[in-house]
Amino acid sequence: MPPAVHDERPLLILTALREEATPLRDLLIGGRPEPRLRPSIAWRGRIGDRPALLIVAGMGAAAGASTRRLLDEGPPPLGLLLAGVAGGLDPNLPAGATLLATEIRQGERCWRPNPTPPVAGLETGALLTTERILTTAAEKRAAAGAGARAVDLEAAGVAAAAAAAGVPWACMRAISDPAGQSLPVDFNRCRRVDGELSLPHVLGQALQKPGRIVGLLRLRGQMRLATASLTACLRDWLPRWLDQLEAAPWPNPEQPT
Repeated sequence: MPPAVHDERPLLILTALREEATPLRDLLIGGRPEPRLRPSIAWRGRIGDRPALLIVAGMGAAAGASTRRLLDEGPPPLGLLLAGVAGGLDPNLPAGATLLATEIRQGERCWRPNPTPPVAGLETGALLTTERILTTAAEKRAAAGAGARAVDLEAAGVAAAAAAAGVPWACMRAISDPAGQSLPVDFNRCRRVDGELSLPHVLGQALQKPGRIVGLLRLRGQMRLATASLTACLRDWLPRWLDQLEAAPWPNPEQPT
């Protein structure tokens, strides 16, 4: 029997932070830096027999802008996956739990993956996108009233860009800070003009109270747990989703519901 011939359109895997992308590089066979996508940090490789690009798209609105640029200027991809960490809104999701988004909500708008990705064996639910980082447990409780299970800054912009281009997309997150945990510093005050975090500002806030250093170290450990859990989950799930994408016709460009 001749070997299977796979679609050579690339899979795009986007993260907000380099710290999220670094563990995911283990998924790429023959992964190597891709300088042609500068100023974005990117790596090119294969997942199984299929080409893939892993790209750091930036935090918040920058991720949506990067997605639009990639889809406007690059070759049509097979699909687009947004992966990384998120804050928990559902108390039943501990640090390290993974969540496949069944819909992305922002204000009155909502985006759903088309086609619906494989969900067997996964935690699923709605993901809320906000413009600012929810830093306290009280803020998370208030946001959870809408029914979302986790919160991020990027998914709505990325989903909107992919849906407008008619590109199949999915979003998988791992919980870095559970619903009942407040963050050790106000990361919103540590963001630069471009939306990225300023490490000196983070450290400056942390040094104001010794307990914040302990909190940052704890959060760093939870981030590592979350990205490791996400990588392990994607290793099993991605081949199933890629098989589905090759078998399914492309959806038409759609508007948010």
